[in-house]
Amino acid sequence: MKNIIIIVAALIVFIFATATYTVDQRETAIKFRFKEIVETDIKPGLHFKLPFVNTVEKFSKLILTLDAQPDTFLTGEKKYVQVDFFVKWRIADVSTFYRATRGDLTRAQNRLESIMKDGLRNEFSTRTIKEAITGERGEIMTSLRDKASNAAKSLGIKIIDSRVSQIDFTESVSESVYERMRN
Repeated sequence: MKNIIIIVAALIVFIFATATYTVDQRETAIKFRFKEIVETDIKPGLHFKLPFVNTVEKFSKLILTLDAQPDTFLTGEKKYVQVDFFVKWRIADVSTFYRATRGDLTRAQNRLESIMKDGLRNEFSTRTIKEAITGERGEIMTSLRDKASNAAKSLGIKIIDSRVSQIDFTESVSESVYERMRN
C-alpha cells in the first residue's frame, strides 16, 4: 500500500512538472502542438500545457548586440575603406522571428549582418571618403537604420540603434595619403 502511494505521488509530481512552465519577465515564448505554432507572445508567469503534446520555446525580450567584424567597402571615388559597426536589436514579433530563423539567434545575427553590410555598401558607394568620414556619418546611419529596419521586419526584428564605430583607410589608401603628405 505504501509503495502504491509513493508511485501515485511521484506520477502526480511528474505530470504536474511536465504540464507547467514559467516565462520570465525578460522572455517571451511560443507554444507548439506537434511542431505547429498554436500560441505566440506568451506573457510572463506560470502557464500550462499538455505533456508530450505541447512544447514551448522561449526567447529573450532584451536588447541584443551584433558587433560585426570590420569589412571593406568601396567609396564613390573607387577607394576602399574599412568600416567597423554594431547594431542594437531585439525580437519584435516572435512568430515571424521563429518562422524566419527557426529561433536560431546566430542565424538571425548572420542575416541582420548581411542586411547591414548591403546597406553600408550602398551608402558608401555614393559618397567620397571625406563625406563618409566627416559630417555625413550621422546621415549615413539614419538612412541605413531606416532601410535596414524595413528589411529586418521580415525577420521579426526591430533595430533599436546602429552605429559606425570606426572608419579606417585600407593599406593602399593609407600609403597614398601618407605619400601625398610627404610631398
